[in-house]
Amino acid sequence: MILKKIFKWLGVVVGIIIIFILLDIVVLATPGPFFKEKKQYGNISVYSDKLIGQETDSIMSEVFLRLNKVPIYDPERKYNLCLCSTQKKFSFFSRLTVRANRIMVFSLLGSAYINKDFISELSLKTGGKPKYLTREGSIVHVATHELMHGYINDYYGSISARTLPA
Repeated sequence: MILKKIFKWLGVVVGIIIIFILLDIVVLATPGPFFKEKKQYGNISVYSDKLIGQETDSIMSEVFLRLNKVPIYDPERKYNLCLCSTQKKFSFFSRLTVRANRIMVFSLLGSAYINKDFISELSLKTGGKPKYLTREGSIVHVATHELMHGYINDYYGSISARTLPA
């Protein structure tokens, strides 16, 4: 009798955990409802909580200049690029994963989430130096870098991509 109750409650707990995991997956894979703005740039859907205008157009123009120089870039592969302008917005998504909140970016399930607030803070601290490193405070560099993780995974496969030299 007591064993039945234990298994019943264990089933309830496991069911609740599964529901939370599925909700996390849905939120991270479909970021659209959590952002006010969306604009399509080729194969990349850009989401933002601020107006998408010339600044984002310029960022994406530079991103595509870089992507187009990489042989494994696949212009048919669709990705989401989520520009979180505040730490609070970024933390909402990063808390759904096992990642820290004070990072520049993370990618999961075909979406890259960029912490614009933190990148700007780093840029102010470093004066944009050293150049061409993630710590330079360049949204273009961070976005391209993160998208390339996705293209590398697609090209080599997830397991093989993890064994490539840095």
